[in-house]
Amino acid sequence: MRLDPNGLQMGASGVKQGAGTRVSRAMKKIHAVLFGVTALALASTAFADNCKTPKVKVVNDKSTTIKVSKIQYFDGCDNKWRTEDVTAREISAGGNFTFTDNLEYVGNCRVSKFKLYRAVRQSTGSAYGSYEWGGELVPDQGANQVCNTNVTYTIHAHD
Repeated sequence: MRLDPNGLQMGASGVKQGAGTRVSRAMKKIHAVLFGVTALALASTAFADNCKTPKVKVVNDKSTTIKVSKIQYFDGCDNKWRTEDVTAREISAGGNFTFTDNLEYVGNCRVSKFKLYRAVRQSTGSAYGSYEWGGELVPDQGANQVCNTNVTYTIHAHD
């Protein structure tokens, strides 16, 4: 058996033996690195994913009924507002309702304030005015509560 100048074996036909082995080992290493990077990226995305089934209790401190159709929450990790569409719900004056929709992208993040997209019942009849965003509402639990599974936020609609 002959060796070429790089120490690779040469077969009877003069074709280098072992070169493919070196290439396949390199390809395996590249695939392993790419797989690891992909797995890490997916794990990071999942970590800062949804806050599962938090309870957002809305207490209506207004003197009239309101109808809530969206909730905004402030994402303390990315420092921006996020909006969650909820099933439109009437909340009578002095009443309350607890929403349990997942809050996206804020798992393990502080949620320090909320806004309600709501319509206020007109003084006569059962008609509502137009929907609009209310002011910022800090939850009773304070501005430092981290959003995790089954956490509760209580906010008061008063404006």
